[in-house]
Amino acid sequence: MLKLDDSCLFVFDLTGTQCAAWVQAWGSILALFVAVGVGAYQALAARRLQERLFSIERQRQWAQSIAIFEGVKRAADVACSHVDLIQRGERFKIATEPLVRALDVLHQAVLLPLPAEAIDLLMPARGLVTALVELADQASKSGSAQHTGIAQSLAEIRAGLLRIGTELELKRRLVAPKL
Repeated sequence: MLKLDDSCLFVFDLTGTQCAAWVQAWGSILALFVAVGVGAYQALAARRLQERLFSIERQRQWAQSIAIFEGVKRAADVACSHVDLIQRGERFKIATEPLVRALDVLHQAVLLPLPAEAIDLLMPARGLVTALVELADQASKSGSAQHTGIAQSLAEIRAGLLRIGTELELKRRLVAPKL
């Protein structure tokens, strides 16, 4: 009667050399499966890490786009705050330096690694700020409310910038991947 102790990997009647060959063969097969499993796991982990890094970078780009726009909007808000003075007929001077700096930032925004959707929204802001600089120059030269169209134009520019800011925030929430 054969005992289980007499078997090699549950195969009976093998010599020591044959048994060693079978153990080595099954060990090699097992090592191949483990190697494939480890490789698949590492590939999956690398892909997840890459997706996470992409998501973080995308969020950073959107945050940078919104920060650029907020700076531009603050400069425009200061300029547009003179609407009250225009409507009351008071003399005033709009400082155009912050607007010109904001315009420079918008011109350079296309060189930054920003999402295309954000750049598409920042370009109309550039047009509005350019119009605002021209309007500020015109209003500062006249210094009075003789031009009732100035107040209306400032209000329209402010509304346009507000719309762009809202769209930027909505796109950031919809397009930018969640962390």
